[in-house]
Amino acid sequence: MIPYEIPIVSVTIPGVGEVPAGGLVVVVGPNSSGKTQLLRDINACVTGQARELVVCENTHVRKPKSFETFVQCLIDQGVIKKTQTSGVEILSAAVQQSGAGIGVGDVNCSDAQNWYNSFTGGAVGRSAAASGQRFLQHFGPMLSTALFLENRLRATDQTNTFDYMSQKPGNDLQAFYLSSDARDRLNEEVRSTFGKALGIDSTRHGILAIRVSDLPEPPMRHWILPDKVSKLRGIESEGDGLRSYCAVCIALLLGVRAICVIDEPEICLHPPQAHALGRFIGNYGTPKEIATFVATHSSQVLRGILETTNDLRIVRLVRIGGRFVGRLVDNELIKESLKRPAARSEVILDGVFADAVTIVEADGDRVAYQTAFELGPRPTPRDNYFAAVGGVGGMAETARFYRSLHIPVAVIADLD
Repeated sequence: MIPYEIPIVSVTIPGVGEVPAGGLVVVVGPNSSGKTQLLRDINACVTGQARELVVCENTHVRKPKSFETFVQCLIDQGVIKKTQTSGVEILSAAVQQSGAGIGVGDVNCSDAQNWYNSFTGGAVGRSAAASGQRFLQHFGPMLSTALFLENRLRATDQTNTFDYMSQKPGNDLQAFYLSSDARDRLNEEVRSTFGKALGIDSTRHGILAIRVSDLPEPPMRHWILPDKVSKLRGIESEGDGLRSYCAVCIALLLGVRAICVIDEPEICLHPPQAHALGRFIGNYGTPKEIATFVATHSSQVLRGILETTNDLRIVRLVRIGGRFVGRLVDNELIKESLKRPAARSEVILDGVFADAVTIVEADGDRVAYQTAFELGPRPTPRDNYFAAVGGVGGMAETARFYRSLHIPVAVIADLD
């Protein structure tokens, strides 16, 4: 369990209001509806970046109750080290930013205390983003994991070995190396989803690296024998999908930072893999002491999450003119709709990610009307999703579902 508080209390989204931080929040919506920008707003406020908020009306950042207690927690967790140079206490970052990047460097302890004293916390509005907040700029990256695609693809890169008897892990891969439970769970996940085996190669002097093999999995002793493990593929030679998938899983399994933002985890994944990753997020992304924000454009990811947890909040974003507006989605309403066999093939959920929905009876109708729509003149470039519900009996219920989400909906039915 993380001993320090989540650095953000809540985010305020137009149309939704205040969304408390803690546990799992899933952000959905059409293309260009502000999903990624919302996550970048949150990450910027937590890490003190100079950014004009794009989607959030404001964020409420939390000031630690005690500087001394906060610093001691970071020391105990191995996030920072306290040293003395010429009688001056220095706080040195001992971990990499977001589990993948460079550290934030050293700071004089008295300077850090002054930053803390001048940091007020509270609401950060659109016109006064968290720029100039030295306390957040220095300590915020230590408390947050930002899993945008570029970070995910770096997170599984090889790293240095360390003396685990006298040192704390300096990055996620080192922490992953020390957790046999996390390694076993990830290996099982990769085996069932990708049909591959995965492990850590520590046989090279000074280097830790993830290696991958085809099934059947090599005997356990092969992972510690240089002549055997060297014949296995390094994860950097695998596709972006596997590397990105592993980065998300490792971050959730370790849970070492108080806030985690995951942007479009489905990128580079086939639909079955996206569904599996959604299930993994639902299983491991819900602890209340960690705020996990996931932005997705995938019905497969959303379905996987809904199949494994009830403990989440779903926000649907749309763009109206030049502003972004959200709606808080009723989870139970979605789950009720998914009980219908047709809905389980993403017929219903796909419409959540469209600008508008047209409900038709059969799949043949869907093909005909969608083709006509694509070939005909379009007054607007809106993404219109055609949902085949298997007969007129399912039309009213499906229409009510979309209307409850304020999604424009039309019905084309053969009523003879």
